[in-house]
Amino acid sequence: MHIGNPRFATALLALSATACVAGGTNTSTATGGGTQGLIATGTLATNIDSKAVTIDYSKADVTVTMTHKQTSDALACVPSLTIVAQIPTTKNGAAVHMCKLELDFTAGFAGEGLLLTDAKFYARQGIYASGALADTIDCAGWTTEPAKGEVMYELAAGQDPPTIGMNTIAQPYAGEASAAMSNVLLSPTGKLTFKFKGRQFSTALDTLNFKGDVTSTGDPNIACAKTYHDLPSWQLPDINPKSPGVNTTYGLEAFHGKRIIVDMGAGWCAACIAQADVATPIHTQLTTQGRSDVAFVQIIDTNQPDPMFSHTEEPLMAGSWSVHKQVMPDGSTRAGDKSDAYAYDYDGRFMGFFEGNGTVYTNAYGDFINHVINADKAKPDFISCPTGGASGCQVTAQ
Repeated sequence: MHIGNPRFATALLALSATACVAGGTNTSTATGGGTQGLIATGTLATNIDSKAVTIDYSKADVTVTMTHKQTSDALACVPSLTIVAQIPTTKNGAAVHMCKLELDFTAGFAGEGLLLTDAKFYARQGIYASGALADTIDCAGWTTEPAKGEVMYELAAGQDPPTIGMNTIAQPYAGEASAAMSNVLLSPTGKLTFKFKGRQFSTALDTLNFKGDVTSTGDPNIACAKTYHDLPSWQLPDINPKSPGVNTTYGLEAFHGKRIIVDMGAGWCAACIAQADVATPIHTQLTTQGRSDVAFVQIIDTNQPDPMFSHTEEPLMAGSWSVHKQVMPDGSTRAGDKSDAYAYDYDGRFMGFFEGNGTVYTNAYGDFINHVINADKAKPDFISCPTGGASGCQVTAQ
């Protein structure tokens, strides 16, 4: 198989035409739901331990951290946003906080706006003295937590991320290094699930709003939207004498803008060689058709790689299969293993997995490759082939 020269580039960034709120260096704080600064309205409701719980954040202290792209254009974009809301109370006569909720949003792809990337909820909050945990305070009205010490629920992986909206940042704020904006409205939308040591609860953010005065720091050098999803991050040497990238070290970013099939092989592995023999004529046919939008890449075991050289012209990246780590559709993270194959769309989105299982069913592997190269360009279905394709492959919409 032959590919064009790899492009050794990092993920491109695109500027969003609309503006939302963002995370950066400045903060605005409101105390006890006061009339100045940013205040919260609404509640967070859920069920846990067969108990309905509703937390009222209308009395919360709220901090927002944000930065906007300083520009002379009419509108300014914002790359990220962090909101922290916690309810003031007292313990042993001292002022403390409880029920802390932290929401981190960052820019998605152009047009997606700000997407939730991390969230924390403190069912039991730590009280610290000189950097050490001195005491804790439970979130009033919450269920009894079996764990000792601080109890912090974190965002569970594998969810459609909630979003947040905000008034457009227009001139003169867009051009200011420090923009003090009044009556800003932050309205999270969407559902999320929190987990802590095997316990979990789900809630919706639609019932919470944050409104008031916000100060944003301008930065002319930031960008606000991604062009590519993050690909598994590794850099390995290409050792295939037939590859255009031979004797250079690079990673999957070199193939941005292509559909990418990455498989895990070895010269001593008969199943791996069989997979290469399936892929090679398919890629040769693509080249004959004038298609250069598909890249085949193999991470190859450094033990006896030579037998693979005669079976493929694709890049053979010498290293451990386990360097290829992929977040799977169920939220778990899988490290690469022998005869595994992973597929990525033009924008880097994960779109297919072939599970290596010692024995590889070559018909199923051919189906896997053909689905990847022929899937709908606008919205490709996800393909999964478990246990070496023994029972074929399943295709699901995503």
